[in-house]
Amino acid sequence: MGFFLAIFLGLIVGCTWQNEESRSEPEKSVRLIYRRLYDDHAPRSSLDDPEQFYSERLSSLIKLDQERQLASGELGLLSADPLCECQDPSGLVIKKIKVTAKKEDSAIAAIEFTVGGKEQKLQLDLTKTDDKWRIDDVKTNEVKSLWYFLANSPNPTESMPALPTAPVN
Repeated sequence: MGFFLAIFLGLIVGCTWQNEESRSEPEKSVRLIYRRLYDDHAPRSSLDDPEQFYSERLSSLIKLDQERQLASGELGLLSADPLCECQDPSGLVIKKIKVTAKKEDSAIAAIEFTVGGKEQKLQLDLTKTDDKWRIDDVKTNEVKSLWYFLANSPNPTESMPALPTAPVN
């Protein structure tokens, strides 16, 4: 009996190891990003430290939006975490991640997940920079390109008229 149990456990460990080994490098990176961000013990937002997860071109636009938000005191363009399309990622469950390599340094990840009981799908354009896979764009049904949205949206504070100042006596 112990012999069969040992073989059974060996098969389970072997299949798990083989499954992990068969995953591509970009897929492993995407899974790691989601694990680091949305672990049940300490869920947080990818917007808290964008340079850890996003490419330089996308993280610079995210930080610019955050700076504008702080300066104006108004809500910025990003009111939710783009990687879960939510403000509260607790209970996020990944259903499927499918990664397709485009080139040696770029790939596309299609992600299906549920958060708050709602099913979501999004696409991540990935780029490899300094031997690390980063998210270069996020695409959803509502936002066809996060990079384009941030790069081409007007500064919300520029369209607001200046508040009148009291005359100085």
